[in-house]
Amino acid sequence: VLTVIGLYLLVRRLFDDWRIAALAAFFMATGFWHVNFSRIGFRAIMAPLFAVWSLYYLYKGIETNRLSNWALSGVLLGLGFHTYIAFRLMPLVVVATLIAYWWGLRRVFSHQKYQDTRRQLLGGTTLMVALCIAVTLPLVVYFVQHPGDLTGRTTQVSVFTAEEPLKALGTNIAKTFAMFTISGDYNWRHNMAGDPILLWPLGLFFALGLGRLLWKVGHALATRGHPTTVHTLLLAWMAFGIVPEVVSNEGIPHALRALPIAPAVYTTIAVGLHWIIVLMERW
Repeated sequence: VLTVIGLYLLVRRLFDDWRIAALAAFFMATGFWHVNFSRIGFRAIMAPLFAVWSLYYLYKGIETNRLSNWALSGVLLGLGFHTYIAFRLMPLVVVATLIAYWWGLRRVFSHQKYQDTRRQLLGGTTLMVALCIAVTLPLVVYFVQHPGDLTGRTTQVSVFTAEEPLKALGTNIAKTFAMFTISGDYNWRHNMAGDPILLWPLGLFFALGLGRLLWKVGHALATRGHPTTVHTLLLAWMAFGIVPEVVSNEGIPHALRALPIAPAVYTTIAVGLHWIIVLMERW
């Protein structure tokens, strides 16, 4: 429930449009993928929660330059490391978002305004990283004392232990994408009876939304010389978040390992459907 609330607030801030936010939150609240893991109380359900709220306060910090928002983002990001292994790549989403924003600053702002904003951004980022490290520190200490627990499970299921790792990686990517749009042929310990994790209309809107996000980033690069921060955030969230899924070699596709990107997937569905709605309104 808290993840649904956070997703609405995040998407509304990202797109400044309550309709996209409402659609994303509705799909998240009713989507079997998210609801199933939530109702059984599986610990991985905490990963989307901390991902959503940490990114919400990150973007709020970018927009307001208030240190309190940066601090909350760092604390929530640090707490996310205590939830599920797949969350470990979330900092890369933050890095990609900040790079896109910084890139835009240099292109759009005057020299003095860029210098002032850069100084504020560095201060906020430093505070966020420091608090994230502080919250994660107990976990770091444990892994220093028990290094085998840090990589043990990851090594066991790695695709790079297969006889043909590149072929296996390509197959995993295809199966993972199909998990959202075409086929429900996946296995994990709590079997979902082979159904796709998205209903077929939502799979269609997901494909449309993904294409829309990619086009927005490419168009911005071509016309403005820098990617848009919002679309970079969502694409980076899905790209980095799906890595633990595609580089594993056990029960692929795997709905559980992909769970941290669930909010981004439902947001992408909302983007695709909203685009159709806007086109119909114009027509």
